[in-house]
Amino acid sequence: MTKPLLLAITGRPGVGKTTIAQALAMQLGWPVVQRDACMAGYVYRRPGTRLPHQYVNAAFFSVLTTLLQHQVSCIVEAAFQHPRWEEPLTTASLHANVIVVRCHIPYAIALARMQTRLLRDPLRQVVHRDEDYITQKQATTALEWVAVDLPFPTVDVDALQPVETNVATILAYVAVHS
Repeated sequence: MTKPLLLAITGRPGVGKTTIAQALAMQLGWPVVQRDACMAGYVYRRPGTRLPHQYVNAAFFSVLTTLLQHQVSCIVEAAFQHPRWEEPLTTASLHANVIVVRCHIPYAIALARMQTRLLRDPLRQVVHRDEDYITQKQATTALEWVAVDLPFPTVDVDALQPVETNVATILAYVAVHS
């Protein structure tokens, strides 16, 4: 049996990873494993509490590993930088063919998107801490971001393009590199 495929959607907060991952899932019919969903599932069940990130990350990577070990192709999405993705994606490559999708937009637009979504959904702060992130980063002209750089096929997408355009680009890349 050939290995399943893992599409790892990466990029800084606010670039549109979740939107792209969900659109891909609709096209492919694959499950999406989202780190934020793991956090939300815990936080919303226990209002006022916050699970330490290492536990949420452990659950997130456990779900991903289980799917891949059972030959399920899937999409994984989180705002992790290279150091956090390196070991899990390398391990995932034992069970799946990994393709990395790096989403990019200008830093100022990412911050503006975060502000907009926080205004639309104040409960988002419970899971994402967008407000803290925005306050901390507004004083800087650019957030240093260490993009995933691993020896897997990698496609960069401009998340300012329409979602449909990025999905078509990603699917074309997958067709050639899987």
